Amino acid sequence: MSSSGFLPPLFLFLLATSSADGCFTSIFSFGDSIADTGNLLISQKGEIPAARSPYGRTYFHRPTGRFSDGRLIIDFIAEALGFPYIRPYLAGPGDGGFRRGVNFAVAGATALDKDFLAEMGIETRFTNLTLQVQFGWFKELLPSLCSTDSGFNNPNWSGLGYIPRLEQLSGRSRSPTIRRITAVRVFARGGEPPHVLLVRAWEEPPVPKCRNLLDSSLFLVGEIGGNDINYAMLVGKSLGELHSYIPIVVHAISVLINVRAPAPGLLINPVFSPVFFFCFQELIKLGAKTFLVPGNSPIGCSPATLINFQNSSADDYDLTTGCVNWLNEFSQNQNKQLQLELDRLRALHPHATIIYADYYTPIVNIFSNHDTTGARRAPLAACCGSGGRYNVEGPVFCGDECAIVCDDSSSYVYWDIVHMTDAANKAIACGLLEGPFADPPLKEICPHIRLPGDYRSSKVVVA
Repeated sequence: MSSSGFLPPLFLFLLATSSADGCFTSIFSFGDSIADTGNLLISQKGEIPAARSPYGRTYFHRPTGRFSDGRLIIDFIAEALGFPYIRPYLAGPGDGGFRRGVNFAVAGATALDKDFLAEMGIETRFTNLTLQVQFGWFKELLPSLCSTDSGFNNPNWSGLGYIPRLEQLSGRSRSPTIRRITAVRVFARGGEPPHVLLVRAWEEPPVPKCRNLLDSSLFLVGEIGGNDINYAMLVGKSLGELHSYIPIVVHAISVLINVRAPAPGLLINPVFSPVFFFCFQELIKLGAKTFLVPGNSPIGCSPATLINFQNSSADDYDLTTGCVNWLNEFSQNQNKQLQLELDRLRALHPHATIIYADYYTPIVNIFSNHDTTGARRAPLAACCGSGGRYNVEGPVFCGDECAIVCDDSSSYVYWDIVHMTDAANKAIACGLLEGPFADPPLKEICPHIRLPGDYRSSKVVVA
């Protein structure tokens, strides 16, 4: 366990008593379809597969915009904290408002800006509501969550944005309201022109009222970054090119005012986007202290990958799990880089609790679990799809009228071509709440977490 995972008893007590329902007053979520509870549905006016049956059939008994037959990991975390399910941002506050949190995650979202990906020849699909856009929503909403005099409408605030084909921009701002402009070069491959991420920040910190809200909130940042890789694979990028996205680096220079800048030469993994790093810096500066940051799932186990690479040689498969080895090795490398990034952030911000959430190990463990006959307990196939070995062959998708749906989704990991079932999400959430798939587990930070009695009743069991 990292040093940041050690929490003094007094700090644990303060966290545990900061809300009537437990440690946290709110949950704020950013990410993609693994966490989206309805934003893509609303943004696309209902024209998505998850708007149709049989999505949602297991728990909600109707489609909700979630890419699952039931609940997502964020839903189980909300349940454990005694919260209502976190509303999607685009649904508006509703009768209860957003005081218990907001879900900004959008299915199909990327960590990298769409224009940056386009410069690399990677087409984004489904949505342009990237992590950068989601963070913009958060900043726009924050004044209403605090008070009208909180300062969050201060024009000193300006957002994050890519400025292409600009070699450098750094130094004193001419604006009297912005103390300093910092630019960070993002070097492209093959001699292509660099891109610059312009970061401008407030001169003054937030007032205590907003800081108290953020201090007592849990921030779920991700899963994000998986679609960046998926889209690159869809346009035929080679494995070498996919790996080349990991070591592309940025040099962070004085990222934010009153925020300790990374040391010169600090490497930041752009697979998770420069915006990913700067969002952290921004959130910490605003007063956020507790983050749950998921890694990527094993892409070599998803039905989508298995069908796309079904002509691979036998040596490419793991004999225990049935997953594609080299793709899972890529996921492991990606997760390792993310964990190194989080270690750097912990060193920069020792007052923050930054928890790595391991989505990779529990899924691999499920597929490694065999019965006494040697048969894999959880099939690699999707529960809902179009037939064939992995139930994802052909032009039919889950949500289409002719889709083939399994009888019992609780014995499956994958609900559709890439998204998990209610049962699998429950199993992963349990490992984040109680351990061992979060360091530290949320229950260690928040002893008042209430775990539902059926948490371990699923047929999908993490070995």
